[in-house]
Amino acid sequence: VAFIAGLMILPAVFSFNPEVNPSELSDSSVSLIFTFLPKIFLALQTSLGYVGASSVAAFFFLLVFFAAITSLVSIIEVPVSYLVTEKKHSRKKALGYLTITAGVLTLFATASFGMVPFFTEFTSYAGGTKSLFDVIYDVFYDTILPLNGFLLCVFVSYRWKKKQLSEELSIGNENYKGSWVEKYINFSLGTFIPVIVLLIFVNTVATKFFAVNLFGF
Repeated sequence: VAFIAGLMILPAVFSFNPEVNPSELSDSSVSLIFTFLPKIFLALQTSLGYVGASSVAAFFFLLVFFAAITSLVSIIEVPVSYLVTEKKHSRKKALGYLTITAGVLTLFATASFGMVPFFTEFTSYAGGTKSLFDVIYDVFYDTILPLNGFLLCVFVSYRWKKKQLSEELSIGNENYKGSWVEKYINFSLGTFIPVIVLLIFVNTVATKFFAVNLFGF
């Protein structure tokens, strides 16, 4: 679905503005959705009229909203489970806490798109001024993902132990134990994968927050 959507959207972007820098599209989906596509919808007024272009734009962003909501369900399940099992909150109460917290943070992030100067020019790093949304994106998307991957490798290999991992994976596949897949996973999780992920994390921090590319790519 994402591949087909890309085949539909990217030609429209370059048709509207052939001088678009491809790095602006590949570095983040934010500029694509909230900068380039609204311009395309505005340009559709010449062929579809104001009502037609507005209807297409409204339908598109409605689909984006539902896509975000469905993704949020799986993301929010982790902290909900923690509050229910560890803090003994009811599921309804845990969902209420997280919904309010996420809602407030969403309002702050939305206000950083030029509506509130404090959030729009929230801080500065890597030689530029960053909004609150930029900070959230850089920290919790680009930076946290490789860090979580590294910590997960360390936890599975040296805390939870590979034997426990093999036991869990063999529940879904009885042939997993003793297979070459098990040997590869056990070897890679304790050797080169955490090293690679750690290097990605360090380079991401250096690039995003200090504008220094350690490896030149």
